[in-house]
Amino acid sequence: MIELIPAIDIIDGKCVRLTQGDYATKKVYNEDPLEVAKMFEGNGIRRLHVVDLDGAREGRIINYRILERIATRTSLIIDFGGGLKQEDDLEIAFESGAQMVTGGSIAVKNPEMFTSWISKFGSEKIILGADAKEKKIAISGWEETTSQELIPFIKGYYDKKLAELVKPRIEKLGGDLSLVKDLPGVMALLKSREPTLQALAKAAMLFCHNNPVDSSSLPAQLKDKEDASFEAMAAFVRKAPSIEWKKENIYGLMKEIMDEQGVKVLHLAIPLRVLVTGAEKTPSIDATLELYGQERVLTRLNEGMEKWAAQRAGN
Repeated sequence: MIELIPAIDIIDGKCVRLTQGDYATKKVYNEDPLEVAKMFEGNGIRRLHVVDLDGAREGRIINYRILERIATRTSLIIDFGGGLKQEDDLEIAFESGAQMVTGGSIAVKNPEMFTSWISKFGSEKIILGADAKEKKIAISGWEETTSQELIPFIKGYYDKKLAELVKPRIEKLGGDLSLVKDLPGVMALLKSREPTLQALAKAAMLFCHNNPVDSSSLPAQLKDKEDASFEAMAAFVRKAPSIEWKKENIYGLMKEIMDEQGVKVLHLAIPLRVLVTGAEKTPSIDATLELYGQERVLTRLNEGMEKWAAQRAGN
């Protein structure tokens, strides 16, 4: 079922409309927001979105008295947004009768604070707001357009929520979350592959262990290409410290080494997977290595190459 949620935008205590967020185009539709709210309620509306455009522009909650009037004189379920920058602003909004609040600018400028609000007040009380101009996020009452694109912005917060839900399941499985610097990034990589939260947690264990590095399976997997693969890996270990640790650069380095050494991608991918993660199969190796982090990858590779060299010498 689709539920209609009308919005009342407020400037100077009045119901207004802006064209494309331009305050110079302000048009007053009604002097009394309460009258409009009662009209909505009388037509069967249950929920109302109230936007404090003065607050959005000034960076502090301003029209909370209007919120209070609507909340005390109607039975509407109200979510309130505009000018919410500090936790005190949320307290004022809730005390004035809002059942939920919408964070827009704060979710862009200070995502750590916004996610802390979700943790403290609960996801049922905090709504992610995302205004957009030409597919880019607009903030501060539409007065500033950011470089962040709408869909990746929303997906990023979805992945953060997934991470919060999966954390306790990983801990129950014995995973070490201190090893993972970007758990939302792990969720983004794995979510399309795993149908449940428990399956996601199990898959995320790939990043949450610190098992000993083991090179013993490499000869059987690489067969007659072991020598070429070992040389290619040695080149990767030499060059990897000098690149910016992004998946496109990791893949670029792999491609460079493959061209130089005349090897195929699997001759690098197999030992990278085995030595870094301990698994023979992983998601795309460049994305996996990026999420492991450069220092962790190089530590495990250096240890793994020493073991592999000793193993080859023993043979």
